[in-house]
Amino acid sequence: MPLRRIAVIATTACTLAIAACSSGEQTESASQTPSATTEAPTVVSIRSAPTGDYLVDASGRTLYLYTKDEPGISKCAGQCATQWPPLTGTPQAGPGVDPAQLGTANRPDGGGQQITFAGQPLYYFAQDMAAGDTKGQNKMQVWYLVDPRGEAIKTAAPGG
Repeated sequence: MPLRRIAVIATTACTLAIAACSSGEQTESASQTPSATTEAPTVVSIRSAPTGDYLVDASGRTLYLYTKDEPGISKCAGQCATQWPPLTGTPQAGPGVDPAQLGTANRPDGGGQQITFAGQPLYYFAQDMAAGDTKGQNKMQVWYLVDPRGEAIKTAAPGG
């Protein structure tokens, strides 16, 4: 019995010591150290096609805008976001992309930060399977590719 009591006292003392150490202020270098789980930025680039340039992600997947959105406000949630997944993360401009046009907006479904370009939330189309696919172009006359100025491209899909 005395041995058990000693073990309980020792465990309690260790717990209190650890709690005391962790409740102090962090050193400056520790608070500035980036987390090991920091995500890589999401790169927005430009793809050139004979019918015009349009925005893509770093792997060449086509990005779209939804004309029912308002600047900085996505109106696509629930089942819509299943077919049109939002581009999320921390935006980074690829070659030829104006970094001042990139931003983020809160998702209406609590899905984090959606990347915007010229204020327009950006999306993928679930049926685009490979880089360069543009199967979502002009879907329902509200989904369009995005040109490097942030405007909807309302002409025929630039191949794919």
